[in-house]
Amino acid sequence: MSLVVGGQTRIAAFSLVAACAVLAGAAPVRADAAAMSRFYYDLGTREYAAGRYERALQEFFDAQRLSPSPRTVYNVGLCFLQLHRDEDAFLFLAEYLAGEDDATGAAGRRAFAERTLHQLEGRVARVRVDSSPPGARIFVDQAEHGVWGTTPRVLALPAGRHRVWVELDGFRRAEVEVVARRGRSVRAQLAPERIRGRVEVESSVPGHVRVLASSGVAVAEGDTPFGEALLPGDYRLELVAPGHRPFSRAVRIVADATSHVDAEPEPRPPSRSSLTVTADVENAVVEIDGLPAGFTPLAAPGLSVRTHRLAVTAPGRVAWEGTVTTTAARQTWVRVHLAEIPRTRGGLIWGLGSFAAALLAGGAIAGVAALRARDRFQHRLGSLAQGDLRGLRQRGRRLGFSADALLGAGVLLAGATLLLRFSFGGAGTHTSSADVSEGAR
Repeated sequence: MSLVVGGQTRIAAFSLVAACAVLAGAAPVRADAAAMSRFYYDLGTREYAAGRYERALQEFFDAQRLSPSPRTVYNVGLCFLQLHRDEDAFLFLAEYLAGEDDATGAAGRRAFAERTLHQLEGRVARVRVDSSPPGARIFVDQAEHGVWGTTPRVLALPAGRHRVWVELDGFRRAEVEVVARRGRSVRAQLAPERIRGRVEVESSVPGHVRVLASSGVAVAEGDTPFGEALLPGDYRLELVAPGHRPFSRAVRIVADATSHVDAEPEPRPPSRSSLTVTADVENAVVEIDGLPAGFTPLAAPGLSVRTHRLAVTAPGRVAWEGTVTTTAARQTWVRVHLAEIPRTRGGLIWGLGSFAAALLAGGAIAGVAALRARDRFQHRLGSLAQGDLRGLRQRGRRLGFSADALLGAGVLLAGATLLLRFSFGGAGTHTSSADVSEGAR
């Protein structure tokens, strides 16, 4: 076992300077923390060498307070070992091993500390304190004793019942009671609860809520009505609702309290668009949603953003009807092509067709009468006089000629009617069309 010692010459020099300053009535000497720490460290080594271990502890504690050092922690552990305070010796030697010592002789000090801890394990009651999350401050029995380090850590305590608790900023205090037994190790596992507050958001319109931390990162979000438990602090709340302007407000979350926010986003003005209608015929009548809007070319600004019913008509042209969907802050163009109404001779065609049908019907009737006259002639050929037979034959010939003439005229007239029908066409064979395009206003 060896104490880590330092130089002795600075003690007399520091004392002499201080004494001279007091005798001269000057202001107190202001030395830096490192110089003060070395001064107390040297005093501690002298007291330890003289066997005054309690006074050495005081000097080493002062040195460690001014300038922490693993060598000082090691020396404190040796002092407690000489005073037979096994629990304190175990605590400081374990702390020394947990640190980094790169000074001369570090290997020997570490080897001695490890052997000593192994020997002390059979004489002390050990409590391993863990917390989730780690890094919590450890307290044992009384807060006045101060902090016993941070988790995770192994403590050496007197045998018996102890109250152990941990404290961590932003968390509730977590506490447990342990029974320490000499030569054995017990574990105290603690899980401090996060300290939180709550924010609740209500809105008269459905919307989506985002809660942003001071860094701008979203820590919570959801639809209204919204509620979330958050860490205490300052946040920014945002609400986005269709047809409304974004709503934003700063909100402070207080521990164990609920912050209520009534979000009332401002409605957006109705979205508008612009529509232009042109046609290949000037002054064509334009109707929008069943109401007259004007004549082509027509500009209709300020239309609501939705699907509109459009109709364009002009004399002598086939009307066009369709739907156009407008977009907010966009220009929509509708270019209409109105087809000409086909030429027609409906009255003439119907008249000629009727006359042709009458001729055909008359020819058919005359043909039937001619056939009957021929049958009668053949039937009475042997019973009538020569004069009567001549008259009956002439009547049959006249009827046959009339039937042929009527049928021929009817066929010719029907052909002429069909020719007129297919030459001039009918109404409904031509349709109008429109092209719709969109662009920025």
